Amino acid sequence: MNRKVGWVLLFTAIFLDLSLAGDYSSWAKYRNIALSTSGITTAGVAKIPVLIRFTETNQSDMFTGSTAALANGADIRVTKSDGTTDLPFEMDSWTSGTGGSGAIWVLMDSVPGNNAAAYSLRVYWNKAGAATMSSPATTFSSSNGFLAVWHFNEASGSPALNATGNGNQATPGGGSAAPANNTASIIGTGKNFSASSSQYYQVGTDSSALNLNSNTGPYIITAWVNPTSCSSRIAAISKYANDNSSGTRQYALHTANTATDWRMTDDPAALSNTTANNEYVADVVGGCVEGSWTYLAGGYNSNNVAPTADAAGAANVFLSVNGATAVTGIPASQATGTSIGTGGSTFIGKIGSNERYMDGAIDEMTVSNVVRPADWIKLSYETQKPGATAIFVSTTTTNLPGAPSITSNPANRSATVGTTAKFGVVATGTGSLIYKWVRRNTDTVGTNSDTLTLSNVSNADTGSYKCVVQNSVSMAVSNSAALTVTPVALLSHAPSLSSFNARVSGSAVVFDLPKGLSNIQISVMDLKGREVWNQRVNTGSREVSWDAKTPSGALAAAGVYSAQLFSEGLKLAEARVIISR
Repeated sequence: MNRKVGWVLLFTAIFLDLSLAGDYSSWAKYRNIALSTSGITTAGVAKIPVLIRFTETNQSDMFTGSTAALANGADIRVTKSDGTTDLPFEMDSWTSGTGGSGAIWVLMDSVPGNNAAAYSLRVYWNKAGAATMSSPATTFSSSNGFLAVWHFNEASGSPALNATGNGNQATPGGGSAAPANNTASIIGTGKNFSASSSQYYQVGTDSSALNLNSNTGPYIITAWVNPTSCSSRIAAISKYANDNSSGTRQYALHTANTATDWRMTDDPAALSNTTANNEYVADVVGGCVEGSWTYLAGGYNSNNVAPTADAAGAANVFLSVNGATAVTGIPASQATGTSIGTGGSTFIGKIGSNERYMDGAIDEMTVSNVVRPADWIKLSYETQKPGATAIFVSTTTTNLPGAPSITSNPANRSATVGTTAKFGVVATGTGSLIYKWVRRNTDTVGTNSDTLTLSNVSNADTGSYKCVVQNSVSMAVSNSAALTVTPVALLSHAPSLSSFNARVSGSAVVFDLPKGLSNIQISVMDLKGREVWNQRVNTGSREVSWDAKTPSGALAAAGVYSAQLFSEGLKLAEARVIISR
């Protein structure tokens, strides 16, 4: 049984100067997907979420066996045809195993019109341990006009969540039972509504939710509906009290008085009447078909001009059924009054005042505060409808032979100031490999080599380092390794607390310090007990160098000195040091 994937947001990016490109060289498989707009659109559309379906029948290796995608499609990734430019997507549904299927929404940035090769992309999978990158709020962004997107994937009785993350969740209300799951829905799981049981959802808790129209618009509502019966009037969504109460009517997507006609009703605030014909409507005759999934797209746009006349205002209301050219509004008798306003609550599956309950199923409802072009509506329908042919998902799987692969990652390093630090990476892949070392995810360092050598290191070199390896097939990014630059170096041994080593090494005096101490200080005294030099150091087994200079920078005189170790102010050990010049 299909089920939609839960809401998981994970935003991941590799901050290199590579345009946030993804690295999928370790994903074992991908397949190509193509979108054709031939005979569908005449003009291009931008920033449109497009549905892509997969089935075990046609893409068996994505659902069964060792090559199957992870549970809920967690390892799914989507890119443009270059294999590295990530595309935002949302996992709508994914069911593994024999008979399994999946559906994902992909946000396409720019799709040309009437083009057989309008858009090409890749879908990667088969990566153990991958975490999902499904991002509903990016795919259906409020910056793209989406106010609410309800997939209706939740369990019966649970609120329907809004994919945009803007609130406006829909809560079941009334009736003998909440709307039930429809597992044979248009996309994954939808909801069945029973008119006899008065089932519906309420959006928000008061009339402030989803106020859409103003005198200048715009807005659009889309939904898939499957009426059980068209013999009585039913509603998909409304913010409209049907009792002529003052200030309670705004919009409704419902069937008209003839029941079999779908209707988009709009009541701009500047045009109102407490008598009949006090609203703009657009009717699609015979649009309501029993037992058939239908795609509705209705809305209002006065083109930023306040409505003043019947015909002009009515032309701003539109309704499209199954992607057909939108029918514009029917003129109505308008007069100034007070019946139009925002006082009504927003309901899915009925019109306010307990009327026109939906009898049938609803799926994939969206509400936006923009008007989508006719080509957008048409392409949405043609890619979402069952048996859609506008999207071609290859039945052939492409492996990634010859892609770079990191077989040995760079290791963490520690170096004292002025010394040399090296990082190395081992990679395999077809043809010539190009190496690019990056420090702290921003700075390019080193040369085109599998080894990075940093000479005369300083504190400024502290940070993380990674290597980007690229060839003609793809690229791979190594794990990050840390470089720690410090004036002290870790020792592999641990002297006892009763003594510590002090010795001359070249022109410096070197002190070996023991483990297990706290608040450590080492002091060098002359034979008269005068302190010549001191330094505080960290805990642990350490090696501290003294350059035989006083704090003023003068060379200490030749002679015998006492190196003394203190912890918490207590002298623990002492060693003799002889400096000869």
